[in-house]
Amino acid sequence: MHIMITRQREQAVTLQQKLEASGWEVSLVPLVECVMLSPPGLEDTLAHFESFDGLLLTSANAVRAFYHHWQTTPGLPDFSSLSSVYEVSCVGRATARQLTAYGVKTDRLPAIAHAASLLDSLLQDDVSGRRYLFPCSVEARDVLPAGLELAGATVVRLPLYKMAQRSVDVTTWAEQVEAGVFDVITFTSPSIVRAFVEIFSPAFVERVRGCFVCASIGPTTSEALRAAGLVPEVEAKQPGLDGLVKAIQMWSLDD
Repeated sequence: MHIMITRQREQAVTLQQKLEASGWEVSLVPLVECVMLSPPGLEDTLAHFESFDGLLLTSANAVRAFYHHWQTTPGLPDFSSLSSVYEVSCVGRATARQLTAYGVKTDRLPAIAHAASLLDSLLQDDVSGRRYLFPCSVEARDVLPAGLELAGATVVRLPLYKMAQRSVDVTTWAEQVEAGVFDVITFTSPSIVRAFVEIFSPAFVERVRGCFVCASIGPTTSEALRAAGLVPEVEAKQPGLDGLVKAIQMWSLDD
């Protein structure tokens, strides 16, 4: 079985290793890359970091972007000191692992790696009057900040990065997709779904439906696939890469 991974290169290696360990051939075709941003008021917000009660992190990219800006902003203490300043909440294990790599421990980790689950966990306590810093993508959903604000908290959204399309050899990869070279194409975020459609064109996507199986990392990505006219025949039942790999394994056994 031949699988195309469309995830950004820095995050694709782990998925590649897991899939190859199952005996499958893998091609890396990163369609997006993480681009750092410096929103207005960034330095002032970071200079007043102690005014926040909690730090909300919902992706490994958000951790990396926050760390990058923290390290390049003059006058801030060591990044590892955040453990003693905030209650640090991470959406899932991959996000927490990235944070641990920078010397910061996670205080709150929901049972299910999903923004709604993290919100439920936070709302078990009284959040009224609390201030949260939310480093995120410009495309981040409002589930977490909106839910906290309804409960009386203040959430300062800090859009530190965006996912941008990469340049790829469209002709070569399109020919292979249309020829049925790939049994499965993985999609690990809505931004990757959008990039796939925009890079290869809606007409191409319409033409090749049925040439491959779409493997989705979760419900949000599956929604994006359906909106693009694609069917997520494989969807991870457990959050994260292990869930995606397991879903592909189960599909391959049934196929």
